[in-house]
Amino acid sequence: MHFIFRFLATEESLAHPTYKRKLVELEATEYTDVFGRARWPGAPQRVLKTPFFMDWRDLPSEQNESNKPIIGRSTIHGIEKEIRRFAGTVPNVTTTGDIESMVMYAGQGVGLIKEILPAGEVIPRIVKAAQSLIHQQLENEI
Repeated sequence: MHFIFRFLATEESLAHPTYKRKLVELEATEYTDVFGRARWPGAPQRVLKTPFFMDWRDLPSEQNESNKPIIGRSTIHGIEKEIRRFAGTVPNVTTTGDIESMVMYAGQGVGLIKEILPAGEVIPRIVKAAQSLIHQQLENEI
């Protein structure tokens, strides 16, 4: 999963610039069901430990986004949508509002993301890392 989030932190990604920055800045994630409870009950996800999340990580289980205030707007598939607090809507490049209070999904390997790069630079780095791991494994077997 690290590779998926690595591509979110590329220049070409349509993720919101704040989301990209957080993928580089933050190194810790947590498995939680705080976001998107009304739409996806019983489906926890791994999210960045942003200051907003850390303040609300113990949100009582009976609370969800359905009765929370609107904190932003985003265009998704050509349709403008309202974003409520605790919704599982990821901020994209069109999103406005309180971006810092929106969900930011990330995998456990997020700490390996150190900079926002062009996707064309990410791919050769992934290939090189894979080749190195394969070479090390082969050396260990000999």
